[in-house]
Amino acid sequence: MKDISVGLDFLLENRDDWSIATFYSFLDALNNDCFSVSYPEDEENWATVMQSDIEVAFVWKRLPLITVKKDVVDKIKTITNSFHNTMVVVVDSLSSIELKLTNSDHKEYFGSGLNYSGFSANDLWFYSVV
Repeated sequence: MKDISVGLDFLLENRDDWSIATFYSFLDALNNDCFSVSYPEDEENWATVMQSDIEVAFVWKRLPLITVKKDVVDKIKTITNSFHNTMVVVVDSLSSIELKLTNSDHKEYFGSGLNYSGFSANDLWFYSVV
């Protein structure tokens, strides 16, 4: 399991680099590459990144946290390199339980439903608080 607590702490301490404008610039950069992005503004806290109609990554609007399938990580990282203080979390699958959080201070961001000892990128997307 990958503990994302330290990386999340870093993002929270350096969140001034991530704004709504930066979020949209990042999505534009993804759209201009080989990806498509789904982001229903009134409904979502995360953007879904697709390649050939398959979900390959999630981008959080609140913090520069990107969960990405390992088979496309190199392409995503070429884009994240242009943005400061992004955290790319690589997973085998967006639905497999591969992540954990050991810092309980993060509950204000993920609510009470997230199982901190093991969760998937999909769970992180689902339980995040706006």
